[in-house]
Amino acid sequence: MGILSFLRFDAAAGTTDKLDELAKLPFGLKVVHTPDKVRAKRDGRSGRAFTWSYKTSVTATNGSVVVKEFGSFVWHNDKWVFANFTGKPFTSADFADWYSCPGAKLVEGREFSDGSNWSGGDVLRGGKMKWYFIGVTTEGRQLKGEAIVETLPEVSTP
Repeated sequence: MGILSFLRFDAAAGTTDKLDELAKLPFGLKVVHTPDKVRAKRDGRSGRAFTWSYKTSVTATNGSVVVKEFGSFVWHNDKWVFANFTGKPFTSADFADWYSCPGAKLVEGREFSDGSNWSGGDVLRGGKMKWYFIGVTTEGRQLKGEAIVETLPEVSTP
């Protein structure tokens, strides 16, 4: 199942707190979007006029980590704005389901992926989204991983 991410600017109030929390956490997760620059398709699974589809992969880089939450921000008016369609972070259960990762437990060096991640919009415009993941080690230490995917203002050709 792909992760749905509509631009949701009413969640801006919690954006600063989440960005501050992320800034304090050390990196320990590797996040990769493939492609990291993606063209739109008309219609598609988002149910919107345009859908940008990409694969998102997460790997623990230093020991096992359980993903506790994850989500996305969109670059809007020169700042990052929280952008999950739910208005709140996705959960461990979401991660376990969407990334085929039992218990949301990342084993060091093993990649877990959502091959059908996507973003949707009604206007064909370029933008940037930053996906973040927060995990906890077996020692109780929180770690993060982040990566940016660029949505291009172009429609892919079949």
